[in-house]
Amino acid sequence: MKKIFIFICCIAAMFASTACRYAHEDKPGDTVAAINFDPSLAPKPKQPTASDTSKTQPTTDSIDIFIIGDGSTRRTLQLLSYPSKRDTAIFRKAQHIRVSGSADYGRVVRVTFFCLPSGDSLVNTVTEVRN
Repeated sequence: MKKIFIFICCIAAMFASTACRYAHEDKPGDTVAAINFDPSLAPKPKQPTASDTSKTQPTTDSIDIFIIGDGSTRRTLQLLSYPSKRDTAIFRKAQHIRVSGSADYGRVVRVTFFCLPSGDSLVNTVTEVRN
């Protein structure tokens, strides 16, 4: 009888210690209640000044002159826009590609493309542009 009583007390203690407890208050973190949000108080974007516009002038890149990128492989050619180096494109090489000069990484080259009927473009010739 004593063992049964101890067993029941142990089970009751287990259930009492692992009971589900609910949080007493709401802690939403970074969120703001809808009644406190006022869009008119949001910070406004900064208007560019005369000195800022000179820094953000768009650069005009060449159409057919590129820089050969480090991502070039045996079958593909990575081309970076010249002179800004902002845009990158990867093209497949044609089966018989003609190269004049050097086509190493970092070289400035003029490229001509061959368009397939499917609309894909292949690099047909690569000519190094000497400075």
